[in-house]
Amino acid sequence: MKQLLEFSYRKLFLIAAVLMVIAGNAQTTADYLKAADEYYVKGDYYSAAMYYERFLAGKPPVNKNGFNPYVINQVSSKTTAATPSTRKEIVYKLADSYRMIKYYSKAEPLYLESIPQVAEYPLAGYWYAKSLKANDKGAEAETAFNDFLKGYTTEDDYTRDAKKELDNIQFATNELKKKDLYKFKVNKMDGTVNQTGASYASTFLTDGSVVFTTTRADTGMAIAFNRNPYTNKLIQASAESKAFTNQMKVELPTDAGWEQGVASFSPNGNKVFVTRWATVGGKKISALYQADKNATAGWSAPIKLGENVNVTGASTQQPFVTTDGKLLLFSSNRADGLGKFDLWSVALDASSNPIGAATNLGSTINTADDDEAPFYHQPSQTLIYATNGRMGMGGLDLFYTKGNFITWESPKNMGYPVNSVKDDIYYNTNDPKNPWNNAYLSSDRNSPCCLELFTFSKIRNKKVVSGRVLDCDNNTPITGAIVSAKDINGRTVFTKTTDANGKYEMVMDDYQDLGLNATGQGYNGKSLNFNSPNDANDDIDAVRNPDLCLTKPPVIVDTPIAVNVPVVLDNVLYEFNKYALAQASYPALDKLVKLMEDNPGMAIELSSHTDNIGADKYNQVLSEKRAASCVQYMVSKGIDKSRIETKGYGESMPVAPNTIKGKDNPAGRQRNRRTEFKILHY
Repeated sequence: MKQLLEFSYRKLFLIAAVLMVIAGNAQTTADYLKAADEYYVKGDYYSAAMYYERFLAGKPPVNKNGFNPYVINQVSSKTTAATPSTRKEIVYKLADSYRMIKYYSKAEPLYLESIPQVAEYPLAGYWYAKSLKANDKGAEAETAFNDFLKGYTTEDDYTRDAKKELDNIQFATNELKKKDLYKFKVNKMDGTVNQTGASYASTFLTDGSVVFTTTRADTGMAIAFNRNPYTNKLIQASAESKAFTNQMKVELPTDAGWEQGVASFSPNGNKVFVTRWATVGGKKISALYQADKNATAGWSAPIKLGENVNVTGASTQQPFVTTDGKLLLFSSNRADGLGKFDLWSVALDASSNPIGAATNLGSTINTADDDEAPFYHQPSQTLIYATNGRMGMGGLDLFYTKGNFITWESPKNMGYPVNSVKDDIYYNTNDPKNPWNNAYLSSDRNSPCCLELFTFSKIRNKKVVSGRVLDCDNNTPITGAIVSAKDINGRTVFTKTTDANGKYEMVMDDYQDLGLNATGQGYNGKSLNFNSPNDANDDIDAVRNPDLCLTKPPVIVDTPIAVNVPVVLDNVLYEFNKYALAQASYPALDKLVKLMEDNPGMAIELSSHTDNIGADKYNQVLSEKRAASCVQYMVSKGIDKSRIETKGYGESMPVAPNTIKGKDNPAGRQRNRRTEFKILHY
């Protein structure tokens, strides 16, 4: 609930100080202390902080109704005399109150004052160090964490976290020294997006508009006593590059005492999943709700999802619907998880209703601490989420991993400047190809208390694919060879000519799967398949293909060929990922036709083979069709079809390893993609 706590309180600390007017009715400072304690117990830490400050300053009441906790006041540095024990307790509770609303600059000196009372407040040193780190005082925080660990001997979550924070400080120090920082562009949004209060958790709709959550006051609403106008609500806007324009409140019904924010929509935009929460018995409990949109009536009243999502006694929050509409992701601290908040998924039916049991995303992703705010970029199969359970800059950091909800790669920290020493969360982009472009994230790095919206993009280097074309006999470069590249749809992407070193080079914006074909004067052509590197963060800027060696047409000799011995037909080529013969294949097949014409009693088996990329069944069918294409050509040249037995072996008979020690072996794959014949009898 750490994120939800801060959103219920305002960035009122940035409002100009309002002078308090002394009213006629006297109120004792004891009344302020009583009110402060009541707010503290209820979890209203902003109000508690204001009343504790008022008590320590010995101020008279604001007006006949009493102190207004929703207006910032200039607090005097003078304090009234109090018994030491009373002051100690008040100072520590005041520090806690400021920490709970993320106002670390206020919490820091108060925790420092509490450190000498180690018997009463053994965690004061820990929270002091955490406040220093949140205030971007890394060196001082490192000293404070070490001091805390020297005096606090209990092995528990606090010592574990203090040690982790020391690692985080070193991680942050190294991140600030990265040589590629120029590639990352993180900027606070312009315009009226980040008004007084929190603005966070943007999500795109299919019509191109954006919805985000804010705690800004409703327009024209006056600040009244005992009424907090700064509640969480949804705003819809037009998505510009640096600002959200045409902002309008989403009229989603809510009940008194409840707040709602962090939403995700079905692909058609007619269903919304939203987080709602309230304070029950001094504890904030959140749950996911869904509402439907009617063209005339607007949004229906949100209905709480079932126990497969909202487990009784647990908090559930931060929904995300995948772009194909098949899964709802969310975070929850339910008891059957791996730690505090974990990431979960549940299937959605055709009407975008959750069905079946929720599935934990597993220990590769989830930690013993908080794992929150999932976003899945389906085109690149990249999951981006926030966690404080791994080494990072501090607070919640954004991490990414690639996977398909069955297996996941090890998560990687997105690093500085995407992450800061404070909380960084709620990543989102609508770019159809690149997860690091046109993105938004939420962070409180520039605020004393609340999340704000930032834009993010990463400069992407051009992708370079290169290789060489050589003579197979003497391994010398072939100058002037033509190398053409086709995509999986058969469209020609590049055509290049090799230089004096036999080298070709292709520059592109994005890697893609390509089929390369090389031809040279006086040589038979040859093909090579190029697969995109599997890297989610787009860090691979150059790939070197295996050498393509070309052979010259062989001199025909009358050497007899043994029966039942496979002979590879060199340079029998096909369109990339297809079975149609390439014209460059005709010379090799013409020689086989000539051999059968010279030996009219000869019968052969003609077979085709593939490597192991792709499904077994697909490769089997592809090999059969490729062999049939060869036979069809030979029959067109006058060879009786009854003399040729056609076979497709798929990937079942490799002559070289497709992988070596778990790594791809392009040369081996190339040898396995072959067409053969063997003489059955003369």
